[in-house]
Amino acid sequence: MQRSSIIVLTGVLILALDPTLAFAQDGGGWPTTGVPFTRGAGGYLSTFKILLSWFVFLGWVKTTDWVSQDCFRTKMNYSLWNPLVVFPFLLAFLLSWVIPWYWIAFVLMLMAWIAPLVVYIVQRNASVEEYQKVMTGPHLRHMLSVAGSKVGLNISSSRVLDADKGPPVKLIPKGGADEQADQANLLLARQSPGYLTAKEVIADLLDRRGNAMLLNYSATTVAMKYEIDGIWHDLPHKDRLVGDPLLAVLKRIANKNEAERRKKQEGKFGVEYQGAKYTASIVCQGVESGERALVYLHDKKVRFKTFEGLGMRPKLVEQVKQTLSAPQGLILFSALPAGGLSTLFDVGLRESDRYMRDFAAIEEVSAGENEIENVTVHTYDAAAGETPMTKLPNIIRTYPGVYAIRDPFDAQSLGLLLEQIPDDRVIMTSVRAKEAVESV
Repeated sequence: MQRSSIIVLTGVLILALDPTLAFAQDGGGWPTTGVPFTRGAGGYLSTFKILLSWFVFLGWVKTTDWVSQDCFRTKMNYSLWNPLVVFPFLLAFLLSWVIPWYWIAFVLMLMAWIAPLVVYIVQRNASVEEYQKVMTGPHLRHMLSVAGSKVGLNISSSRVLDADKGPPVKLIPKGGADEQADQANLLLARQSPGYLTAKEVIADLLDRRGNAMLLNYSATTVAMKYEIDGIWHDLPHKDRLVGDPLLAVLKRIANKNEAERRKKQEGKFGVEYQGAKYTASIVCQGVESGERALVYLHDKKVRFKTFEGLGMRPKLVEQVKQTLSAPQGLILFSALPAGGLSTLFDVGLRESDRYMRDFAAIEEVSAGENEIENVTVHTYDAAAGETPMTKLPNIIRTYPGVYAIRDPFDAQSLGLLLEQIPDDRVIMTSVRAKEAVESV
């Protein structure tokens, strides 16, 4: 809408500003009735007034586009508000070229732009949280601070200071339809009082060498646990006044509905802290006592590339590599819960001959596993009801030499994969268990 509106108006202004394009007759003058008549310098058009109207038009295009997108974010009735902010201004804009008194027409155009916009802002502010409101004192200070920072001015803004306080944790939104949607989610999250709490909790988890956090919501409190070296540790309970904004921020940057407290939701977002990058996966589910949220942090940095780096003895390394080079069979990797199974599986893939055989990995779309060179990843969406079996028939038709499935899956998928082994196929999978016999 922005582009087409600007193109149409630009064509009108070119015709208005260039007298040679406007029905030139008799050598370029206006049509006459026998009385000599020519246009004076400037063609009787005020460049200042045209540019002033043009800037108002651009402002209207920008705010109208914002209203259209904001209606979807705030669940406002877009079928009502879009016409209200579009048509009054368009009518006033057309009338401004007809009304002979420019300043009266200009004021009418301003009112047709600003009045519907103000009414929309008042209505949407009444239906959203305090931190989501726009054109309030804190929001205007925030906008002024951002604009001033671009030209070297240091203007205090409570919103910026609140978001930038605390540990140097950077939360990276993911899951939106596009980058613009992700940035909108981040902006809303930064305006929340739970943003600082989220940074502090994640920094505390990583400082303790933890890789998972569990939040159990009851009627009045939030019970917290950290998983450190495979063991869950209880933390002091938090009040719901602190815990609710915390979870809302985590859901928002994962592009999930923070108001949904019963249905299962899965998503992911990024984290950067002290030079390290992490992929965080979040799973929320309503339970009898309230809601439960589990957050896992996966370190993107490749710390181990070989079995020797994991501490395996040379004799064992030789045996494992010989097994990985087998032409067919089932290879099962196993480790204690939180005992580095993902890392072990990654190393197993890296130590395999991925250049002589085709590798096909099957993963859940939100798993967030590390990418391995020359391993083609096929994903399925469990939230949409998909299973590995949904993708397997098409994958089998590509005749890969090795199938890599990290987590346990249904018996039907496993049976179909086992049928491929006699055709010189290798199945690599993994399971968490306390000992080797249990994994088998």
